[in-house]
Amino acid sequence: MSDAAEHPIEVDDVRMQFGAREVLRGISFRVRAGETYVLMGPSGCGKTTLLRCLVGLLRPTGGHVRILGEDLVAMDEDELDRFRPRIGMLFQFGALLNSMSVGDNVGLPLRERTDLDESTIHAIVKMKLSMVGLEGTHRNMPSELSGGMKKRAGLARAMALDPAVYFFDEPTSGLDPVTASEFDELVLTLKRYVGMTAVVVTHDLDSAFRIADRIGVLYNGKLVAEGTPDEIKAVDDPRIRSFVAREPRSRADHAAVWQKFFVDDGG
Repeated sequence: MSDAAEHPIEVDDVRMQFGAREVLRGISFRVRAGETYVLMGPSGCGKTTLLRCLVGLLRPTGGHVRILGEDLVAMDEDELDRFRPRIGMLFQFGALLNSMSVGDNVGLPLRERTDLDESTIHAIVKMKLSMVGLEGTHRNMPSELSGGMKKRAGLARAMALDPAVYFFDEPTSGLDPVTASEFDELVLTLKRYVGMTAVVVTHDLDSAFRIADRIGVLYNGKLVAEGTPDEIKAVDDPRIRSFVAREPRSRADHAAVWQKFFVDDGG
């Protein structure tokens, strides 16, 4: 197996600077094929900036981002545009177009990027919606969907072109605990049956430990810990240990935990 096949996502010494402010300070990690790699950390730690670098929306000021063996940093805009269909992106709140039906949202990448006829597109749309548990919703408008259903529809759209790798931005943000848990189970099911390789950015501790094969903890632009969920829980760092040792009562409490152990304590 080639290295790109074994590790379809490789991040090598990625740095990002805005003026005098260094947001990413030498991030390096590799994601194995079929693995769910979760990035978590406090607000302002650089995880959103890193995600934008990983999907080619930002060009790092240093380092390399290799997806499926291709270095996104070395690509020009035309090359990036041709490459992006190989990447599936689930945006934080689904990012559905409100003027289009659910089916048309899911079918949009197929109409934009392929020459498939409408009957084939319709069949693929129904199949992708069925895979995320949204059978029969293709005629609905986004406004008719709950928050959890919008996330599932966004995931169906991300899956439309059968990308090789996926990136999730806060997939359980704004969801109640039950709905969030159901979404996590969907991710685990897709991983089991489709072999999904994914990088997930989240602040949701419960979700991170539920779906992750490995976790990377970001703080102040650096990767300060990396390992399996059990390894992260055993990290000998008082801030990380205090954070993972407690059970937040709600998702809103997660931010307070990060504030206490990473910001109030001065890093």
